[in-house]
Amino acid sequence: MYARVARNTGQAGQGDAAAGFAREQVAPAWRKQAGFQGGYILMDRPNGRTISLSLWDTEANAKAASTALTQLAAQAAQ
Repeated sequence: MYARVARNTGQAGQGDAAAGFAREQVAPAWRKQAGFQGGYILMDRPNGRTISLSLWDTEANAKAASTALTQLAAQAAQ
């Protein structure tokens, strides 16, 4: 199993919006990728910081997901 860790810093006070984005956009996008095994998103809501941990069956699938989800990560940062 392989893990992918990503950190994002958004705007302070936007925790509820970030949580909604994670639930509605990030989690479904992970599930669509080949080899997805599970994931966690940890949030510091007041300060707008998140750490996501996604789990993949192979290194190749973890790298492919990273490439495929780059645009989504840019949206999450906003």
